Amino acid sequence: MNRPDTHIIERPTATGATATAEAPPPPEPATDPPGPLTLNIRAIEMTGDQLLRICADNQDLRIELTAQKELIIMPPTNMTTGW
Repeated sequence: MNRPDTHIIERPTATGATATAEAPPPPEPATDPPGPLTLNIRAIEMTGDQLLRICADNQDLRIELTAQKELIIMPPTNMTTGW
């Protein structure tokens, strides 16, 4: 019996018969854009030159270094979230 929280999977077997099984539905695709990633980098003593190099090597990301030595990395924007 097919429950509302499952869906039916049918696959052919080696003998040509069809095997049927119930499985949970696939997950819904994410609709919210990913948020920022915050890294605590106090232990590595990042210099301004190192931060500039990271920013230059990752120009599609917005990267910030806070006074609390946290590196904040924002995901790239797309056509609907750009300026």
